[in-house]
Amino acid sequence: MSRFTIHGTVDRMLSSDPDFRFMALSDLHGELQRDGFLASSDEQRKLCSSLRGLLQDSSSEVQGLAMRCLPALVTKVNPSFACDIVDSLVKHLLDRSTVGVGQRSDDMSRLGAKSFRDVASLGLKSIMIELSPGKPVSQAIAGILLPQLLNGANRVDHDDVQLDCLELLHETLLRHSESLMSAHDDIQKQLLMVSLATRPMVRKRAITCISDLCVSCSRPIFDEICAFLKDALSRRAPKDMNQTRTAVLTLSAIAKTCGYRLAEHLPDLIVPLMNLFEENEMKDDEELMENFLHALDSLVSRCGHRMSPYIDRLVTLFLTASTYDPNYAFAGEVDNDGVCDEYDATMDYQDDEEEEEEEEDYS
Repeated sequence: MSRFTIHGTVDRMLSSDPDFRFMALSDLHGELQRDGFLASSDEQRKLCSSLRGLLQDSSSEVQGLAMRCLPALVTKVNPSFACDIVDSLVKHLLDRSTVGVGQRSDDMSRLGAKSFRDVASLGLKSIMIELSPGKPVSQAIAGILLPQLLNGANRVDHDDVQLDCLELLHETLLRHSESLMSAHDDIQKQLLMVSLATRPMVRKRAITCISDLCVSCSRPIFDEICAFLKDALSRRAPKDMNQTRTAVLTLSAIAKTCGYRLAEHLPDLIVPLMNLFEENEMKDDEELMENFLHALDSLVSRCGHRMSPYIDRLVTLFLTASTYDPNYAFAGEVDNDGVCDEYDATMDYQDDEEEEEEEEDYS
């Protein structure tokens, strides 16, 4: 793209006519897909500033095309400009009252604070997906994004902000965890606290982030996470199962992503987990039962011979669990045929009534 074309594209991006803005973004998107995109520092700054404003455009078509241009532009410009875009978006995500840099007054009247947060969240997610792990721009952006996402993940006063930050943290750890090794200790401490939240969706997203972290974290940090799980499984409160449920869900998630790392911690985790089932702590919680079985399934398949000492006990547990069907739960005792006594008595009574009716008809 020539210098003149870049200047012309920027001018059209700032036009009051939405058709001009759309055509300018279409040209920019096509150019960004080519190799060898060249622009001076001043041109990159103007492109980034103009595109950031169009992310909040009053036209949904213009806004959507700006979202498509965003990740490609971030990977083509100077890392400092890319970091400025990310920093602006994440601050916009965390601040409900902010309307964004470069936003026109007529646009502000059309879009609410929630729409702005949605735009920022989607934009940041598309950027993190597009960035290649290990590159300098990726490391710089992840370093700027991480502390602010952790701050947002602890904002219990705003559930929507908390959920968005946890989702972005998942994308960041999934792709760029190795470049954030120095922050892993702080990440695991904050995520373990968030995993005890009262809202189920917040807990689940925090647990997903913990499982992402466990793939690449150091052994001491992984040991701390396992110690947390052991404590939650062993010292459970009889009337409050939230912490126990969180521990089972976390163990299940870790077993799926990196179950082999749990092999050395099996004695501390598998025994209290089996005790939890045998003491009927799960009988009224089908979700907990399901995740318990998923966790054991993953541990058996990932840890191999390390699970051998527990196989006989596990077989008994699995056979017991296989007889449970929540669709056919009766209050009476079950006989050798697997049929409830109360069910037998009811059926016998109905059979007697039918026989009496038939005798009356024939008489």
